[in-house]
Amino acid sequence: MDEFHRCGLEPHFVMRFPPCADGRPVKEAEVSREMTTRYMKDLYDFADSDVIIAGAGSAGLVAAYELSKHPSVKVALIEQSVAPGGGAWLGGQLFSSMIVRKPADAFLDELEIPYEEKEHYVVIRHAALFTSTVMAKVLKAPNVKLFNATAIEDLIVKDKRVAGVVTNWTLVTLNHGTQSCMDPNVMEGKVLISACGHDGPMGASGVKRLQNIGMVDHVPGMGCLDMGTAEDAIVHGTKEIVPGMIVAGMEVAELEGAPRMKPAETMASTTTPKNTLLGATNYDPKLRSHLKPQRFKLIESTRLDSTLNQMNPLTTRMDLRDAGRFGTTASDIGKMAGEHPEESKFAPQNVQKVLRFQSFYVESVDESNLEVVRLRKNTILLYLHDETFEIIEPRTSNSGIPQGTFLKRCQLRRPDGELYSSADLRLGFDLHVFGRNFKLYDCDPFTREFYAQRGEAVGSPLPLPRDEYTLTRDQITRMCGGDHEHFYGKERYPLKTYMEASLGNPIRSRLQSEKKRKFLANNRKVLCFHCEYDVRDQLYGDLMSYTLDYFLEDDTIEFKEVARPNNGRDPFPLLLRRARLLRDWHENLTDEQDRGVEEPTSAESYYSEADLFVGAVLNVFGRDMRLVDADGYTRDYYQMAWGRVLAPATTTEVEKLAFPKPEPPAYNGYGTEEDSLGSCHSLCPKPPRKDFKKMAEFDRMLLRFRARLISTRKEQQQRRFIVTYFLTDDTASIYEPELRNSGVVNGKFLERGAYKSPEG
Repeated sequence: MDEFHRCGLEPHFVMRFPPCADGRPVKEAEVSREMTTRYMKDLYDFADSDVIIAGAGSAGLVAAYELSKHPSVKVALIEQSVAPGGGAWLGGQLFSSMIVRKPADAFLDELEIPYEEKEHYVVIRHAALFTSTVMAKVLKAPNVKLFNATAIEDLIVKDKRVAGVVTNWTLVTLNHGTQSCMDPNVMEGKVLISACGHDGPMGASGVKRLQNIGMVDHVPGMGCLDMGTAEDAIVHGTKEIVPGMIVAGMEVAELEGAPRMKPAETMASTTTPKNTLLGATNYDPKLRSHLKPQRFKLIESTRLDSTLNQMNPLTTRMDLRDAGRFGTTASDIGKMAGEHPEESKFAPQNVQKVLRFQSFYVESVDESNLEVVRLRKNTILLYLHDETFEIIEPRTSNSGIPQGTFLKRCQLRRPDGELYSSADLRLGFDLHVFGRNFKLYDCDPFTREFYAQRGEAVGSPLPLPRDEYTLTRDQITRMCGGDHEHFYGKERYPLKTYMEASLGNPIRSRLQSEKKRKFLANNRKVLCFHCEYDVRDQLYGDLMSYTLDYFLEDDTIEFKEVARPNNGRDPFPLLLRRARLLRDWHENLTDEQDRGVEEPTSAESYYSEADLFVGAVLNVFGRDMRLVDADGYTRDYYQMAWGRVLAPATTTEVEKLAFPKPEPPAYNGYGTEEDSLGSCHSLCPKPPRKDFKKMAEFDRMLLRFRARLISTRKEQQQRRFIVTYFLTDDTASIYEPELRNSGVVNGKFLERGAYKSPEG
């Protein structure tokens, strides 16, 4: 209260506020439903509006304010930024004041905004006062709805009339270049007021879009600053430029080439350059087109370009004054050329004509004892228009051989130094390339037809010889009863499963999908059991405790040892690393799938969650683990998933041996008795521990008592004492005050210390 008095506030001002209390409970889902329901209702109601205002800057807010006076007019105000207001929150160069020319002060009087009056203008203390006042009045109107953080991506044009806008979230619009296609939404309206501001990332988007679709011929852009004429030009230029669309605000300056308004307009949020010194970046993910629109005037098949500055002898004075005389666009010229295509007289004779030969060469195999040589098939391409060769080896699945392009496209020379040509190639011909002898044994129908048109014989196809590897592969295929192009020896080989799934085989991919579904459904779900391994009947045996963790996502099991203090064993926390546990590890010690041709170990050979329950005994590579208990989650899981109630815990109780402690010897009088007992309680004596908490709590707290000496002698009975008890460490001291003519020396009778009671 003294603080309020010093600030000049009365106490009754403070008591006007209620005391603090806990807020009413509100569920998060209720908050989400309230926001979602109202916003979706607004989208539903304003999907077909009377007036759509693009941009909630000063021009858009004032237009919405004037339309709010007509309750029957439904107005949708769209702003791409999170905070409406545009550049009207501050003056020029981040200064706060706003200058308004007269007679616009009448509008400020209507809004009840205070200002300082000058001769030809008025000054508002802060530009945010004007913007916030207009915004508050607009948002209170029931017929106006503000959709902020919403960008206008395009216009709806029907019969050369603007009939609405195409909208999307601003963040989605800014990331079209970095994300996949995200479709927008639409809003229809009878009239569109475009007040998007001057040019910027999203500024002047209305008139720029009209220019792109040809409804506006030219957008010269905003002129230089001239305060004397700028505002008048913008007010007079606010009009309907195309049917259904009115342009207002600084977008008028972009369309008409009028001077910019005032310094405050340069600080609009949509046009502020990003300062890289402050950690920002100049990267803009939105794709833009920086192409100039080209229009031509056709004079006897001669095209005059309107974008060129130099004079042309065919250009007239009317062409310089009237831009509409250039009515042919570049796309129109492209369409005209497509209607009457003429084949070029200078096209090469054999362009896009390729001869294709099938060939092979013999490669020696030194690393295998089953084969001596191997045939490598290749395709030889001969491009006729420049007589260049390209050699490609088709890829064979699971061959383990680097395959692909053997020779990039180039010209080849014969042994005599001349270049190879199509006249040299025939079936059965040996083509020598870099030390390899390619034997041509077949060709495609086009190659045969090419040689037939020239009256030459290409030759007959040659039989393809077989190597040892191919013969062995075919033999195994016939034994499996399958096609020679496939190998069926490995039924569930992981590499084959992957290859077949990548090629579209659903049989193998279904297995992977089942594993993925199980993983996603049971990720981080672990069943926990307590186990015991009892080997007390063996030499140095003991009853050891373990923890079994069963991972539901992949049916793996791990065993962890429960360490007990002072058990005399070295810490060995992990008995079994996480893996699938075999039921009979003698028979399935190795997985036959590793050999490559046999089937893998079946799922029934492993322990599953159905085998786990309290009382079960698992054989863990020769150790019999008995499950004695389970945690709460495991019990709930079995009751819910299996309908099984696990038995209560059956932990083995171990009797602890009692070792009687001998009585400590009698106190010998050296040091304190508590300090001497330290040698009896431990091998390495330590000083007695002090109770620091008690010392801090009862610091300087004493209990004093008056006492007298019990004695049959008269001179001893008259002696008086002061007994002091110290609560901090439970010590006591006795002091004898002075007694005149007693013959006894006063002073300390008993030193401060801990003393035993008569009972010990």
